[in-house]
Amino acid sequence: MVEVVIGGHHIATTLEGPFAPVTRRFDPSVRRGSDDLPMSDPRLRKTVSGNFPEQIALAISSPTSMWVSWIT
Repeated sequence: MVEVVIGGHHIATTLEGPFAPVTRRFDPSVRRGSDDLPMSDPRLRKTVSGNFPEQIALAISSPTSMWVSWIT
């Protein structure tokens, strides 16, 4: 196992969990988008209508179970 320390503080790994969930308020001062692609770029426009998913991901977690997740 690797010990990760940044700024003198230990960063926990998933191997040390489970951990109690922590919710933090989103910082609105954080700029949205990226430096190379503006939010107004036509490639970022929504291509589906309503609540239809734009992306669907399937992940097998064991021989008898699967995770299904989607982005609307």
